[in-house]
Amino acid sequence: MNKLYCGKDVGQVILRFEVQEGIIVFPKSVHEARIKSNLNIFDYMLTSDEMAVIRALDKGKVQDTAGRCRDAFKRL
Repeated sequence: MNKLYCGKDVGQVILRFEVQEGIIVFPKSVHEARIKSNLNIFDYMLTSDEMAVIRALDKGKVQDTAGRCRDAFKRL
């Protein structure tokens, strides 16, 4: 996997961003290497400029899996 920031991969940067934003994150993996990678995000911080760049990627779309589940359940 590409290391793009301080030797971190894309998933680590995204997790770090979410943690710094105060978002509660539940990363999921069954692979030992990925689990270790997901935990290896606390040895650096993104700068406010880097946070702003990532925040600017937001297109205002929400992945509403709960809503889809509710709708599917109502059809039963």
